Amino acid sequence: ADLFNIMIENVSWANIESVNVISHPGYEKVFPDEYEVYIRCVTDCITRIKMNGNTEVYFGKDIAYNTVKNMRYMTNSYFTQDFVGQFDEDTVGVVVAAGPSLDNNIHVLHELKDKAIIMATDTAMGRLHKEGIVPDFMVTVDPNKLESLFDDSGFEEVPLFCAIDCNPVIMEKHNAQKIWTYPSKFMEEYYNKIGIEENVYDSGGSVATNAFMLLYTLGIRTIVLIGQDLSYKDDKSHAGGLTINNIGQKKNDLYVKGNYETQVKTREDWFQYLKWYERTITNMSGEIRVINATEGGALIEGTELMTLKEVAETLCLNNKNISGIINKIFETETRDNVQICEFIKQCIEEVREIKRNSEKGITLCNRFERKYSKVKKLTGEITSIMGEISNINKKIGDKNVYWLIDEIIKHEDSESIKNIYSSSEDEYNNNINMVKNVRNILELVKKAAESINPQFEETYSILIER
Repeated sequence: ADLFNIMIENVSWANIESVNVISHPGYEKVFPDEYEVYIRCVTDCITRIKMNGNTEVYFGKDIAYNTVKNMRYMTNSYFTQDFVGQFDEDTVGVVVAAGPSLDNNIHVLHELKDKAIIMATDTAMGRLHKEGIVPDFMVTVDPNKLESLFDDSGFEEVPLFCAIDCNPVIMEKHNAQKIWTYPSKFMEEYYNKIGIEENVYDSGGSVATNAFMLLYTLGIRTIVLIGQDLSYKDDKSHAGGLTINNIGQKKNDLYVKGNYETQVKTREDWFQYLKWYERTITNMSGEIRVINATEGGALIEGTELMTLKEVAETLCLNNKNISGIINKIFETETRDNVQICEFIKQCIEEVREIKRNSEKGITLCNRFERKYSKVKKLTGEITSIMGEISNINKKIGDKNVYWLIDEIIKHEDSESIKNIYSSSEDEYNNNINMVKNVRNILELVKKAAESINPQFEETYSILIER
């Protein structure tokens, strides 16, 4: 594995402040090119981890609650696996993002109907609807996607690739077939129970990068990007003259090379998506062809520049019966609600057990602090209490539903989690502060369990009545 992937697997937003970047003395002089690559890789990785961490902290509670609400839609639905290998090997897939340049070539999509898979991002749906274009699929993944973007967008009847933690209001309004994307850590256990094997890829973090990886997962090896500007055009961020601000986005101006311009103005999250494309395309070298038909926007190294008209006239000449293949898949029998109900019942019991153990843990932390503050040394009894606290934490963390509890407590108090990794040379203060932080977290765990349990019970009741 390369350095970036090693860091992604072992460093999280919680422990990143404890990471030290070290190189051998003189390395930067003897191997200047390699050193530059090393520093750039580490910097990109740290930025990505912090950006993802900030997203988790900000949306943590929504991620957890959305997941539970959306489980009610898992009956009579499909999975990404159902579509893998169903399309011809030479089928072209088009990711329709909603960047400003989409206005330049959106009309060409009419020529691609049934000759290529048209996979639209949720934000692009309104613009497509105005143009009279119905994509083959739509993708939504964001927990707090603006509901106003779906007004008069025609999304209700378009097959939907959706993440389990996407906005449940959108799910409720959507009437067509729902197709579940890669499982979250929490949902992996359910996927295993029902025999669904999904290859989980790094999906990049945006709805467009998710669409890209979905096409790749389906077996598509020629992928065309349109509307993937990753930059502003006259200070407009999206097609149709829209400007949608990113939550918490810094105002610093950032410029990168353009596809047709010397440089274009971007922002930090778009820059990270650009880097994700470049890493992914490099890692898939020789396996995939990526054509950037954005006709504007930022340059993505490793892509071929073509206009969408050129794509239509050279790569999409034959009817591939895309609609017919999709409709045939939708004729297959879906799974009933028995297994999802059993899974939710298991979650309800796990939540109750987590609440009981958090209460025990809080009592043990109080006992530890009371006794340790008196003697100020680790006696056999106090060490034993520490062991009991550790066992309680393990019991809680081993429960599958803790993935959702963890999302909630990250939203409520990320500092207590980070402080677990901080230390000083004073053993007494280290131990006292550690137990205080553990107690704070256990109190949050208890509160989170109390808040999410009624939502599990509501979803279970809805499914049982069907």
